[in-house]
Amino acid sequence: PTVISEGNEDGYVAYHQFIYAPGSGIYSVAPSETPTIIQVKGSGTESIRAIHVEDNNTYIGGIHGQSASIENLNTGNNISMTGNATQNGYFAKLDAVGNPLWSVTIQSNETSAVTDVYEDENDFVYFTGYHLGEATFNSASGAPANSITLEDHGGKNAYLAGYTAEGELLWALGSGGTGDIE
Repeated sequence: PTVISEGNEDGYVAYHQFIYAPGSGIYSVAPSETPTIIQVKGSGTESIRAIHVEDNNTYIGGIHGQSASIENLNTGNNISMTGNATQNGYFAKLDAVGNPLWSVTIQSNETSAVTDVYEDENDFVYFTGYHLGEATFNSASGAPANSITLEDHGGKNAYLAGYTAEGELLWALGSGGTGDIE
């Protein structure tokens, strides 16, 4: 696939199929495999700051400008994202071949970011990061609609949010003070 940057900066992930040689402890890239390229692109600065792969699930998170998309450059499958600020935190789920299944943008009147992601053994997904100003967390499109708004405590406020594997918001917790917390 051809990679063309949009906006200021774009984020990328490359998928490779690995072959394991039992008993050797050696993995190698499958012969003649074309890597799958995932691009986060848009009008501003887009990045991938967190990635977690578990079985057939891949979760990514980072920042995007006011309008962006996550695209599998091999298949053309994409999902659009919009946010209120010039820097919006987002997280998304990709299938086993890198097609975006759902995404959530943290809606904030200032700035937000996703800095880490984890999936537990029960398929619950946790995203953490920070926000300036109030931050609203929503369920992904197609999941049961839930919404939680976290208050601004001044400076960077840390958060931890829990979701189902289908993108349903379960809870969001925030922490903050007069200084920056990340």
